Formats: sequence, structure tokens, C-alpha cells
Amino acid sequence: GDAVRAREYRQAYGKLMGLFDQMAALMGEEQLAFGETARILRAGFEELKVGVIPARLDQVLVGDLERTRLPQVKVLFVLGVNDVNIPGSASHGGMLSDLEREFLLNRGVELAPSRRQLQFRQRFYLYQQLTSPGEELYLFYSLLDNEQKELRPSYFIHTVQKLFPTLAVKPLGEERPEHASELPQRVAVLLQQYVQGLLAESETDQLLELLTLFQKYYGDGSVASYIERAFWQGGKERIAPGTARDLYGSVLYGSISRLENYAACPYAHFLKYGLRLREPREYRLESVDMGNIFHDVLAGFGRDLGEAGYDWQSFPADFAEEKLNDRLEDIRTLYGDELILDTARNGYALQRAGRILRRTVEVLQKHMQAGNFKTYGLELPFSVDCQWNPSRELFMRLEGRIDRVDVAMQDQDVYVKVIDYKSGNEQFSVDSLYAGLQLQLTVYLDMASRQLAEQNPGKKVRPAAMFYYRVADPVVDMEGAENLDELPELRLKEQRSRGILNASPEVVELLDHTFEKQSTVIPFTRNKDGQAARGSKACTEEELLLMEQYSEYKVDELGRQIRQGHIEASPYQQGTEEGCTWCPYKGCCSYDEKLPGYRKRRIPVMDQEEALAKMQETLNREVWENPDQKEAAEIMQESLREEP
Repeated sequence: GDAVRAREYRQAYGKLMGLFDQMAALMGEEQLAFGETARILRAGFEELKVGVIPARLDQVLVGDLERTRLPQVKVLFVLGVNDVNIPGSASHGGMLSDLEREFLLNRGVELAPSRRQLQFRQRFYLYQQLTSPGEELYLFYSLLDNEQKELRPSYFIHTVQKLFPTLAVKPLGEERPEHASELPQRVAVLLQQYVQGLLAESETDQLLELLTLFQKYYGDGSVASYIERAFWQGGKERIAPGTARDLYGSVLYGSISRLENYAACPYAHFLKYGLRLREPREYRLESVDMGNIFHDVLAGFGRDLGEAGYDWQSFPADFAEEKLNDRLEDIRTLYGDELILDTARNGYALQRAGRILRRTVEVLQKHMQAGNFKTYGLELPFSVDCQWNPSRELFMRLEGRIDRVDVAMQDQDVYVKVIDYKSGNEQFSVDSLYAGLQLQLTVYLDMASRQLAEQNPGKKVRPAAMFYYRVADPVVDMEGAENLDELPELRLKEQRSRGILNASPEVVELLDHTFEKQSTVIPFTRNKDGQAARGSKACTEEELLLMEQYSEYKVDELGRQIRQGHIEASPYQQGTEEGCTWCPYKGCCSYDEKLPGYRKRRIPVMDQEEALAKMQETLNREVWENPDQKEAAEIMQESLREEP
């Protein structure tokens, strides 16, 4: 418990200080590069060992046959020794034949393990794990699956029986008559019909008789479980506000992504932030890792520009090449050579990241050269407190960092543009903002505007644009192009900023003054009269301000729902997109549309004008329907009535 951890930390601190003392004694005043220092520290940390007397002598280990490395244990129980698990699915052949695989392997091409290799590997793990117990070994296999379909034992059961002919298979539990195997399915069907009100009185009597037999042969627990499942109503999960306070803390420290996660599905939020379930980490460069690499390198490159006296408009190409190489080398050191280069896949992933980043800084420079904005801040932090009204009790603190903020000064006006770097194909839609699924850009624009207003008293801060920029090196469709000379312009169009902008002519000119009809920098196309054409991602300044105001309301609403204990499994569905598609918690989620009470939250697909009207309607209604606002209004009216 805490005492054991305290003894570990006490030893760890002394050993850490000793390591630093040794480094100081050996190297003195010598200055080392960051990567060299990191390697020395890593080597030192690997040699540090902490000794603690075990708190208990006995333990139970639960694991997987292939992933768990068991010590010498006394007793081992192996569950699920059926042919669906051992040898398991054999669909690992892939597209290549054995002859093709041999040809590629002889030429040094690294391939995934073949079906034959996987079978040998599984047999090795079986031998390794099943020889670990020193006293007893139990093998269990099932006769039926959850749908009462027959299951077969694994080949390994027969192998063990051949090795030990005196072993006999013993069934678990009381011997049941043959007809008892049909009881579970029959009881389940009749219970479901009873709940739906479809059973006649005679059939209800039959159900009671079957439940009595079911209890006799399968036990009280099985009867209770079947009845509970039959009357189960999903989609109403909730915890008490006090429990929510204990889980999340007296102050809810939130990020935009956390609130968007809750808007997608409250139960997924509960599993991630309440129970703190985590996916097993695989040591390879996943897409999320690439996103972090892109953010770190671009933020570091922006700082390099300032230190060298450059800005995004003026840096030379050789400077960008040098600094990006330095930043990628730092990433290689941070992740560790053994991780980055342990497979050909990871080595290629890092090489591809370098190519994408070089293309990105080239395009971002052209974006800035086309307009009159200057970079104001990189990785700009913000923090805002949300309070209960009228008591003014702090209940949530919203924190985050804005990838980039650009500004343009025009007389007494300060125009602000926010940019968020994305490694995926993120698109902004106003109806998703209305549902709370895309709060990021509007909150960023609101936070940046607040900071700029404080630093520019007497001036008017005006929203110009909020954009995603996809960090990618896209493949360009050349269909319809006359020759390769059009490729640079087509690539620029493919890498335009995505989001929404202020459609006023002066703002469009500030964002891109280099185009006549269609911009290759911003998502805007002009009509003959100079106004936004169909397909442009633009709106009025008042509509941008409305989005900012609505995002404040939505942040407050989602925070209140979290604190009130709403954890219902109700994933959203909007068009073809839904909350379950990429959810990592499918394996431990109770959501099932076949069960009564469960259903997806249908969010209508709306155009921009309709979604903005819904936002305005919500804000107008919320003034009087919000309980706190209503209470404040009643207090005010009561005080007015008391006036003489």
C-alpha cells in the first residue's frame, strides 16, 4: 500500500541523487548535447534498482497465454482451451503466397510473421506457460458458447490425454438430465415475451414451472441473472453527484477534447476519465504519436524562427532544412533509437514524417506570404474558470494550448486568426459545433480574443478566422489537368486551411490578397460581385461571435452534466458518423441496441444557416430556462417587489 510506495520513493530519491553526483564528478564542467545527456541518464536509470520486502507472500496472477510471463507458480488454471482459442483463427495468411514471401525475405524485406510461424510461436508459449506450475495444472474448456452453440475442445486436450492416459475429463457442477440443456434458451425466450406482455396466463404458469427447474439445475444465481437481464433498461446509467465529485474532484479540470469526448458519449467519458481505463500501449509509432511529433516539431521550429530573427514570411529554405533535421533528431533521441528503428515500419514512419514536415513549413510560409497576418503566439496557453451562479462556486477549470495565433493590426482594429494543426482529415461543421462535438476552434478563438483584448486596451478585437491545417503530403488528383505545370497550384489547393472565416472583404484581403476568384490559401471563392460563392466556408462577423458565445454556453452545459453524474451509454449519430465507430471501449461497454432503453442520440445534419438559427434559439431560451439564471431572476424580482 502507501507504506510500500513510501519506502520505494525513499530509496529512489537517494539513488537518483547518487546518479547525479556521479555524473557531476565524472564530467565536471563539460557541456554535453541534449541527446548525449539523455543517453547517459537512460543508461544510469537502467542500472538503478530498488529493493522492497514483499508486503504479502501469496498472490494471484491473471494474464494471457501469449503476453504474460509467469514465474514459477504453484497452481495454474487455464481457461477457454477450445479450438476457437487454441489454435485460434488461422486467417493470417495475407495476400502473399509462401513462394513470394521466400523471394522477398531472401532480398532483405522485413515481413510480418507467416501463419506457420505464428503456429510455432503459439506452441512455444503453450509449452513455456504450462511448464511453470510446480504442483497442479488445471485445463478448462467450454461445451457451449453464450448463444448455446456447441464448442469443441482444443487439439491440445487430446495431446495431453495421449501424454497422460490415466487423466479423465470431469464436468463441472451437478450432472443434469439431457433435457435440461434446453432450459436456458427456453427460459430466455419466455422471459422476453413476458416482459413484452405477449404471454397468455397458461404460458405464464409454464414459465414459472420452467424457472423452478432452471433454479434446480443451474442454481439461484443463474435464475437471478436471467430475470435481471430480461427486465434490464439501458441508457439510464447515472451516478450520484457526490460520487461524481469523488471521481472527478471538487473542481473539474477539463480540456476541450475531454468535453468533446463527453458530447460524443457520456459513458465513454466515464470509462476514460472516471474509471481511468487505458488501452494497452503498443511500442510503435501510432497515428496519435505522429500527431504529437508534428506538433512538437512545428512548435519548436516556430521558436527557432524567432531566435534567428526570422518570421514565417522570411525564412530561407536552407534554414528550414537545417532546423527541421535538428528537431527530428531531438525526436529520435526522445523516443529512443531502439523504438524508432526497431522495425522497418517505424524507420519509414520517421522518414515520412520528415518529408511531411518539410512540405508543411513550405506551404505555411506561402500562406503567410499571401496575407498580412503576423504570428502572435505558439502553443499559447489559456485557462478559464466556470462558476455556479448565483453562488459563484468554482466547479470547472477549462485549460488548453492553442497551436498558433496570428494577428493583423488595422488602425484601431485587431484581427485574430487561430490555427490548430491536425494529422487527420478534420473538417469543421457548424452543426457539429451545435452538438458540442467540435468546440475546439471556437473556444480557441474566444480565448485568444480575450487575451488580445486585455493587451490592447482601447482597440476592438475582431474575429478573422479559425482554421484547421492538415499536416500532410497529400496525393493530388491530376484528372482534368492539362500538364504537370499545374501540379504546384493543385497541391496548394489541396493543402488550404480548413475551417471558417469572416467573409467581410477587408478580412478576406488580409488573409489572402493574391487571388482573384479562388484562393489556394483559404477556403474562399469569389462571385463576380466579389461576395462569397457557394462552397466557401465563410460567415459574417456577427455569426462568428454567435459561435463563440454558444461555445461558452455548451462548455458550461457539458461541465454541469458531468458534475451531475450523467454517464448514460448514448453515443451520438449524425449522418453516417457515430460515437461507436472509433471508440476503444467497445469490449467493456454495455451498449446494445437490441436491449430496451438503448438508442443512439440522433443529431440532425443541418446546413450552416439552420445550425446558427438553432444556436441563437438555444441562447435566447437558456436565459430563462437555466435553473441558476431563473433563480437569479426570481431573486431580483422579489427584491423589486419589496421596494417601497
